[in-house]
This record gives sequence, C-alpha cells and structure tokens, in this order.
Amino acid sequence: MSEPLAQYRKKRDFTGTREPAGKAPAASAAGPLSFVVQRHQARALHYDFRLELDGVLVSWAVPKGPSRDPDVKRLAIKVEDHPVEYGKFEGDIPKGHYGAGHVDIWDHGSWTPDGDPRRGLAKGHLRFTLRGGTLKGAWALLRLGKEDNQWLLRKLDDEDAVEGDDAEAALARRGRASAKSAAAKSTASRSAATKSASGKSASTKAATAKAAKRARSAGRRAALPAMLEPQLATLVDAPPQGPGWSYEVKYDGYRILCRFAQGRARLVSRSGKDWTARMAALADALGALDLPDGWMDGEVVCLDERGISDFQLLQNALDGRTADLSFMAFDLPWWDGEDLRALPLSERQSRLEAVLAGLPDGAPLLMTQRLEVADGTEGRAAWSEACRLSLEGLICKRLDSAYVA
Repeated sequence: MSEPLAQYRKKRDFTGTREPAGKAPAASAAGPLSFVVQRHQARALHYDFRLELDGVLVSWAVPKGPSRDPDVKRLAIKVEDHPVEYGKFEGDIPKGHYGAGHVDIWDHGSWTPDGDPRRGLAKGHLRFTLRGGTLKGAWALLRLGKEDNQWLLRKLDDEDAVEGDDAEAALARRGRASAKSAAAKSTASRSAATKSASGKSASTKAATAKAAKRARSAGRRAALPAMLEPQLATLVDAPPQGPGWSYEVKYDGYRILCRFAQGRARLVSRSGKDWTARMAALADALGALDLPDGWMDGEVVCLDERGISDFQLLQNALDGRTADLSFMAFDLPWWDGEDLRALPLSERQSRLEAVLAGLPDGAPLLMTQRLEVADGTEGRAAWSEACRLSLEGLICKRLDSAYVA
C-alpha cells in the first residue's frame, strides 16, 4: 500500500513553502473528526473542502465554493490527501510552487459521517453532518459516474439550509469587568496608554508599532461592510486544557458590534439590530474618539464601584437613569480598510491594543480583561480564579483562531 501523503509531498518543496510536510498518518484520535474549508486564491479562485479521516484530510477542490442551498450542486474535484496539520495552514504559497497563491481558512469545525465513511467513499456516496461556523447540518458528496475525481458537493434540505446561498457572498457578510484587581489592571492599562506620548519607553513604543505593522501587513484590503456577523461562543462544561488558549473575563452585559465610519459609531446587537439610539450617549462618545473606519467586537457593560459588571446598573443606564456605559472591546475583525478576520486572534488583539493605546484617559472604550495563570495554558487555574473573583464566567479562545461568523 502506498503512503497516503506520498503524492502530496511529491508535489511540494518544503524548503520553499510554509505548507506543513505532515507527520506520518495515524489512526484518528478519540473525539470529533475535524473539517476545514480553505479559500485558495491561486491561478483560479477555488475552495478546498477537507474532511479528516484515518489520520489525513481527504480533500476536494470546489471551484465555486460550498453552497447551503439544497438546490445548488457544486462540482468538487477529488485531489490528493493532505496532512491533518494542513487544516491550520493560512498564508501565501510562493510563486513557482505548486498551488501558488493566498490561502485563508474560510470555515472549520467537526464532522460526523452517516454510516461507514470508508464504504461511502468507495461507493461514491458519502453523507455526513457538519458543525462549523458557517456550514452546518446534513451534506452529501456524490461521485459522478466512473470518474474517480469528479464529485458533487450538495447541502441536504434541513433547518440549516439557506436559499440562494453563495460562498463569496457569505464571505462578504461575515464580515466581558473583573473584580477590583482586574479593574485596577484596566485603569493601569489606560494610564499607560495616556502616557504613550510622553512617558512610554522607547522599547514599548517599538513593540507596539511592530505588532501593529505585522497585523497590518497580513490583512486583506477590502471595503468596509455595512453589516458583520459576530463570532459566537459555545457553552461547555469545563475550560479547555493545553497550550494556545486565551482565558477572557465573561461580562454581564450586552454583546455589541461597533461600526466606526466617517466619525460616527453605530452599535449593533448580535442579532443585527441597531441599538445606537438606545445607547446614544455611548455611541456619541465613541464617535468623538475620531478613530479610523472599521468594526470592533465587544460587550457594553456598566461597572460598579469595584469594577464588576452589573446587569441591573446596565438596565438602569438604558432606562435613562444613569449614563455610565463602557464598551469592553475584545476583537478587531475589520479596521482601517483591511479585513483582519483571517488573522490569528493573537495578532488581531495586538492590533486592537495598539489602537486603544492612543485613546485619552477616561474614554469609554477599554480592552477586555484576560486572566493570567501560571503558565498561560492551564484552564483549571483560570477557572478557579474566575470562581474566586465571582465572575460571570470565562470566554476561552484559541490564540491562533480566525474570526469566523
């Protein structure tokens, strides 16, 4: 039996491309199987649809991208298996190399086959369920006649179907306070930002500029979208373990996306409702900051005297009895003419910190608080600290993750 990744490796020179060579395929680890869809701007734009099975990513090139409309059948060209590590690959494949062009992760998640997937592939009829940020529900891959590499990718009719859906159109659309110690941390951060023009060290300035430059260089130039679908959290019973996770404070407030455009701020709820009028004082204060056009993702909160978000105080503020609202920003999906959603969370938040560092003291726009634990990777320690501080909860994010609706 030939080595499953032999054809993949034969086509690539890993001394000149950052694509992973991949480890020797092994039986899939216990737990859900992964899937990924990568938008590949090569000689011709296409989408790569990949399903993890038997330690590799079984792959198809879909020229027009997946469609969630059951009436639309997309041609899918079967290509060589890819290593599982390829599911996290983003970036540029250099000119002169196989598949030269830019690769973004368009969607990812887990999948469950309907029956034996190996038998389904052999017979040319594979049914499965996707649980991704965009692609969900029941799907099928159907082989065309005797052509081994000619398949059709189709969404099956269920509650996750979307009439008239198109991958490129979907791409265009996608477009919490802690306890006293955390509040002090936030104040110190803002104070340091205020001193940036006079007292900040040259090394700190250089680090901030370097982080912002790195993020800007990786963004994709694009027009500011009118609306943006938020990235949503999934409720779990325990925090994730292992390296590469960020543990943020969960606030007791309202999830809001803020669109900055032409010196004005518009506040949009997670369901797409315009809340600008309801939070007019906050919107006016944010608009007065004179920031570039873009989108910030965050939570609107009202903090008590200890720096803890208080939902009753928030309700009082919305009823006009107080005006002390704050926007706790935790992500920057779009900024200053660049679509940043494909960047890792760590880079988007570095860019966000650089933006907030220039704000005046007292501005109602703050950086979300992240719980620092012993080695930066231990979920149990972060959870224990959240419980000790009586926080609303934790939001756990992969530092290398893209922003996916």
